[in-house]
Amino acid sequence: FKSKSKKIVKAKSLQPPCGEKCRIKCATKVNEEERKLLFTKFWDLKDINRQRDFISKCMQQVNPKYRYVRPGSKININHAFYVDVNNVKVRVCKYFFKQT
Repeated sequence: FKSKSKKIVKAKSLQPPCGEKCRIKCATKVNEEERKLLFTKFWDLKDINRQRDFISKCMQQVNPKYRYVRPGSKININHAFYVDVNNVKVRVCKYFFKQT
């Protein structure tokens, strides 16, 4: 398709999920059909603000169990990513979330 600046841009597509080494085993929790549904649901929003709201609803702040304290660091939380599969929140890794 053509962008606003009339440049030809490749259409967004579903990328491969995380591999077998994933600690959370996302690929076994969410199948390809559900990933495609999430992909189309996100890109059908079209408005950037609605897409950002969608992403923020999928993120949740968590306190890490173990943490190396760096002097002067203000970062003390991590983000967990969840996708809605059959009205159930399923935790996935960041890579899986970005690829979907």
